[in-house]
Amino acid sequence: MEKLDYRFQSAWTATALSNLESPIAIEKSAVVTGDDWQVDWTDFQNTPVKKSPEVIGDQFYCQGQLILNQQAWNVVRFHIHDGAEHLIDGQRDAAEIHIVCQNQLGQTLVVGAFAEVDEKHPVIFAPLFSEEKKTVNLQDLLPVEKTGCFSYMGSLTTPPLKKDINWFLLDKPVGINPKDLATFAEAYPDNYRNCQPLSGRTVVYHHLSTVKKSK
Repeated sequence: MEKLDYRFQSAWTATALSNLESPIAIEKSAVVTGDDWQVDWTDFQNTPVKKSPEVIGDQFYCQGQLILNQQAWNVVRFHIHDGAEHLIDGQRDAAEIHIVCQNQLGQTLVVGAFAEVDEKHPVIFAPLFSEEKKTVNLQDLLPVEKTGCFSYMGSLTTPPLKKDINWFLLDKPVGINPKDLATFAEAYPDNYRNCQPLSGRTVVYHHLSTVKKSK
């Protein structure tokens, strides 16, 4: 299948419905501290996965739910970028995992996890790309320590650059096995969008408190 050509990404802005685009470069010195957020990860667990080859890259449709400040967000799909899209103090991590969620109002939240190479980390993604494995534990896509996140309003990072996207970027990286990284590079190398202007936006840092569902 022919895929979106990132060499021509400068033309994508023509499809944007807002000037508040993603990804962005986050400078920690400019980040403001916001309220603590409560997160229930209880239903971020094992889920069947259906791989869907698409023009924007392979998407993995799955199930799960995140409760953020008592609001439910249902997991729709996840995908991976070979090379992180968001920069932190000018640094680009090896990969960035996006878990796309929606609420009952049709609003979108993207949970993002930066990935750093770790040769001791289990191989997770290669069997999903080859469809040898069709289940995943969503916790395996996230860092063990989920103690803080960066948030801002932006867009999706592929055309048509859907606007009004709530970004929830975990501040600690998850490990990634080199075999998985090689799989990303083979499937869709360097599929990251360049950072976009802040356009007056403020990035907010939130300390995260993990809570459990009341019985």
